[in-house]
Amino acid sequence: LAELAKQGNNLNQITAKLNSGESLDRVGLIIIAENNSVLRRIYETLGK
Repeated sequence: LAELAKQGNNLNQITAKLNSGESLDRVGLIIIAENNSVLRRIYETLGK
């Protein structure tokens, strides 16, 4: 659950940056890639 909260926070930071008109840097793209991996594992664990 703590990991999910951490990833949600990362996504919120990315969303805020994009909504402000800023572009994503390399670090932002890495965070997105990591989030996709985490979300995939969550879905697999939940049997989705």
